[in-house]
Amino acid sequence: MTQTTQPIARNHPDELVVGFVSISDRASAGTYQDEGIPALREWFGRTLTSPWQGVERLIPDEPAQISRTLIELVDVAGCDLILTTGGTGPARRDVTPEATLAVGTKEMPGFGEQMRQVSLHFVPTAILSRQVAVIRETPSRAALIINLPGQPRAIRETLEGLRDDAGKSVVQGIFAAVPYCIDLIGGPYIETDESVVKAGGPSTRSAASLPLERRQDRGSAQAQVKTRRHEQHGGDIAKQHDRRHLVRLLPEVVGHQEIQYRRRQRGKDEQQAALQLRHRHPVCERQRHAMPVSGHATAPTRPMPQLRRLTSFMRTPSANSISGTVASPSSLIDW
Repeated sequence: MTQTTQPIARNHPDELVVGFVSISDRASAGTYQDEGIPALREWFGRTLTSPWQGVERLIPDEPAQISRTLIELVDVAGCDLILTTGGTGPARRDVTPEATLAVGTKEMPGFGEQMRQVSLHFVPTAILSRQVAVIRETPSRAALIINLPGQPRAIRETLEGLRDDAGKSVVQGIFAAVPYCIDLIGGPYIETDESVVKAGGPSTRSAASLPLERRQDRGSAQAQVKTRRHEQHGGDIAKQHDRRHLVRLLPEVVGHQEIQYRRRQRGKDEQQAALQLRHRHPVCERQRHAMPVSGHATAPTRPMPQLRRLTSFMRTPSANSISGTVASPSSLIDW
């Protein structure tokens, strides 16, 4: 096994450096042959289609030595991914999860949850496993560290997941999320054989995680791909851009229409309320129109009887005159 504390030289900018750490008292003492690291190497060899190289460590179940080894592989050797096997059960010497959490800056609980879910389809004792996953960050780099079971079969099952007889995935393995996680923390781009594991996440790595010179090369390549797609699909990309633009404007348009609708509805409600008031109180409505400007209601008045007789006398002089002559004003007063 390679024992080095020097940085690993990459043969390609996107070459993945993986640390394989087997944790076992008996295997490290030579009591029996370790099976975890050979199983991991075999699985990576048939799964990854992108370049990679491995760094191996075989150590006993000592918390301080486990933490020191993980720090060395990330900070010095420059590993992007570290997979440990063994030491995740409830026994007193199983201290791998505690030593892993001690060196991590971020915990990734989803990996442990998914591993237990996969294992429960095979053995009921999977609930006793305590695998964890963390991200260790330094000023210059970051790495993903995952605890795996110790048995080769359990390693393969947790990485690949569960498939039915037709080859369709029933329970997703944890490695489907590893390439995207490595991409997000600034690691190399990982490609897998989809017949073994289909990696999730975007098909191309995020531009923010690339170095500047590679970011420019990838940007020009992506621009050429977009141009070819535009020519092949007759402007579908432009149409999709227009739809996305309309979707962004949709909240403003909907908000303006909602305001206009509420205004119209409020006016209709006020008119309806006024009509109902008139229908219920027609007398009050007539009196309201008959009210003077001051707003005080006054009782309707009728002309005095003397004034009615006087005005009728003036309108019909023949009926109220003496000897057929029209009465003079003085005679009206005397009358």
